[in-house]
Amino acid sequence: MFGKCLTRPSVWRGALHASSPIRAFSQSALRAGYSVPGLNNEVKYQQEGVQKVFSPNAFESNWTNYQRGLLDKLNEYVAGTDLDNKSPLDVAIATARQADLATVFNLASQAHNNHFFFRNLSPVPTVMPARLTELVHRVFTTTENFKTEFLTTAASVFGSGWVWLVFDESRKLRILATYNAGTPYSDAYRRQNVDLNTNADPARHTTNFTEAQSFQVGRTGSQVARVTYPLPLLCCKVWEHAWIEDFGVDGKEKYLDAWWDSIDWNSVNSAIPEGTDITRSRIAYDRSRSQYGATGFVNE
Repeated sequence: MFGKCLTRPSVWRGALHASSPIRAFSQSALRAGYSVPGLNNEVKYQQEGVQKVFSPNAFESNWTNYQRGLLDKLNEYVAGTDLDNKSPLDVAIATARQADLATVFNLASQAHNNHFFFRNLSPVPTVMPARLTELVHRVFTTTENFKTEFLTTAASVFGSGWVWLVFDESRKLRILATYNAGTPYSDAYRRQNVDLNTNADPARHTTNFTEAQSFQVGRTGSQVARVTYPLPLLCCKVWEHAWIEDFGVDGKEKYLDAWWDSIDWNSVNSAIPEGTDITRSRIAYDRSRSQYGATGFVNE
């Protein structure tokens, strides 16, 4: 991930300024740069780890050091370009369809995904709230069926990637797998490969990535807020470095079981649009926008 890149940042910056549709920032604008955002209970995680899923050392490797490495490299690439001062998700969306900026996309998307994963962990077991439970039962019949399907999907991912619980355009829950630094956001789709072990209907899977579905949810001032689907609620990290330190090379399934018991279901529930008819006037995905900037989630 952090090895020597085929294209140096200085080589493509000029092309980025010339070809990007994104308005460039003023040369005099103050650049804050990316830094590792804080997590709830981070001090506790550093001292005690995250329940049974991450020891303190594994937490430091997977969050503090890994996230810093991603963001430091992203800083190196976007400094002085039109992408400067944008959130990692916004950078991923802006570069998703530009082959010459694949390295930038991978760094930004991976940083976003890793943050999404860690912010939905809890230092203590939590109970799935009633609203989320109702949506789960509508699709998977029981919570246990949902757990089995999600963890089976994650265990079946060959190679590195992420497994997501998303709210789709029909306002139902779905499980999706993305590979490497891929995300489920329609605007950040990079023609990701589909593993038939985890997606029985590749045509339907691909359609949900390539066709952005939006739904009006109300007004914010004089503007209409729209949610773009699929809307991610939860993700599981299935990169080998997530489990190898605590569980060993063959410890993937034990890691997945430990992760499931460490999910902050209240956090997951809070990302669901209010009611199945989407009645909330605004969905703010990135609750750390003060650390990362614009959310890139609501089309404003």
